[in-house]
Amino acid sequence: MAVVFDSSSTTLILWTIQTEPAVRRMERTRMLRGDGRRIWPAHRRAFQWMNEQMRRRLGPPPRGSRYPVWAWKVYDSDSPRPDLRCVAHLPRGTRGARLEIDVPDERVLLSDFMRWHSVLNGGYLYDDLREDEEMETPAGLAVSGPCSRKLGAYIRSGPRRSR
Repeated sequence: MAVVFDSSSTTLILWTIQTEPAVRRMERTRMLRGDGRRIWPAHRRAFQWMNEQMRRRLGPPPRGSRYPVWAWKVYDSDSPRPDLRCVAHLPRGTRGARLEIDVPDERVLLSDFMRWHSVLNGGYLYDDLREDEEMETPAGLAVSGPCSRKLGAYIRSGPRRSR
């Protein structure tokens, strides 16, 4: 994501894990950009869908950015920051860094982590626990189906403000 700062806008503190080469590029250019090179082919359709949601809600991406830079507003109940030691963040043996980034609200699209993974993995996205239980088969396997249409209701532009 290329970030242009406007002193009149509010910002959101986010956390991202990036490879060492991406960090060096960011230090040189002062920008993080998503290029999509690391997206598994099986997930490309879901990422294209997310790109379309971002275009509809945020406008065109910054020049040179093709895919979002993924970041966390809150990682889990123990810490807002992701744990760099978690093996799922970087391929084994890859050096990287956890970065705190300050991003203008209007450049952020927040999504629900678990619901995004339903879209990403082709699972069924239920609206509530009752619907989830109804979709269970006698063997205990969830019935899968398209869910990207439903996820659109669970993503939002900008930060969630407390009331």
